[in-house]
Amino acid sequence: MSGERDYGVLDEVNIDKIQFGLEHAFTPLYGSSAYFSEAGIESKCYILGTDYWNNHAQYESVIDASKKQRKKEQTSLVKKSWLTTLYVCDYCFKYTNDQHAFQEHMEFCEYQEKLSGKTKYLSPKYTIRRIKCYKHRVFAQCLSLFTKLLLDNKSTFFNLDHYEFYLLYETGKNKPMGFFSKDLYSFEKNNLGTILVFPPYQRRGLGTLLIEFSYKLSNFENCMSGPEKPLSPFGTALYVKYWSRVICKEILKLATTHSTIQVQTIVELTKFRSEDIALALKFMESLYEHSNSNGSFSFGVSVDAISEWATKNNVCNFQPLVKDEYLLLEY
Repeated sequence: MSGERDYGVLDEVNIDKIQFGLEHAFTPLYGSSAYFSEAGIESKCYILGTDYWNNHAQYESVIDASKKQRKKEQTSLVKKSWLTTLYVCDYCFKYTNDQHAFQEHMEFCEYQEKLSGKTKYLSPKYTIRRIKCYKHRVFAQCLSLFTKLLLDNKSTFFNLDHYEFYLLYETGKNKPMGFFSKDLYSFEKNNLGTILVFPPYQRRGLGTLLIEFSYKLSNFENCMSGPEKPLSPFGTALYVKYWSRVICKEILKLATTHSTIQVQTIVELTKFRSEDIALALKFMESLYEHSNSNGSFSFGVSVDAISEWATKNNVCNFQPLVKDEYLLLEY
């Protein structure tokens, strides 16, 4: 699936601005050709794919004219964007380059009145809903396209039928704040593929909340799991911080009754993968190697180092964001 993941990835940002709903605008972090018609890209006449297919005959003459014009011009060294503003609905993620059409859509978007999928978490503050992508193909594809503007190549676009998306909302509101994907056919049994908190809602701890919920899913299935690899630098930092806090609290509990603590014990308690636990322990500088009498080596955990890290990072005040009493999981 690597070819699909690379689809649309560009070396430079090609859209100047994203108007996200009526209230928010931001500059995309990555360039993507996936929004545009391939026929238009070839002639350097950048037309949104939806516009091209809806007005195919009209745009053929525009593309021909663009090809003729480019033959007359010398190659310019000035970088040009493909589109000044891409308008994206912050309810359903449909998009356009027409401001008037966008405003009309925002007035009547059906997702303002309804939420797709099934509620899997419902607290007074947050709601998480699962959508099966094969049932909501247009929504899933539009959201995946949007994701490509903010993540590098970690999102699929075409073949989404074997994915589930888990969308995060403020309880009582219909605008999604972020989501994560889950590949149902993952050979490694990953509990999370792509994770994204949308720009207006970042720096609220919502990424951690989604990660916690992904582990609640795998724990419910009694499955040792974790995120799809490789992680982005941001994803690595987010996960290592989360793993470290959870592991730290579990080790401090164990230390009251255990003289030695093995990595496998932490695996059984947390359902984290052993390699993820090792990464977190190294981050906390608490993993050490010692030789056994038979010449083999094994790893141990320094409780003193864990205690020191817990004090520096105020782990005693760390509380899970996802509360079990609000989970709505079922087989």
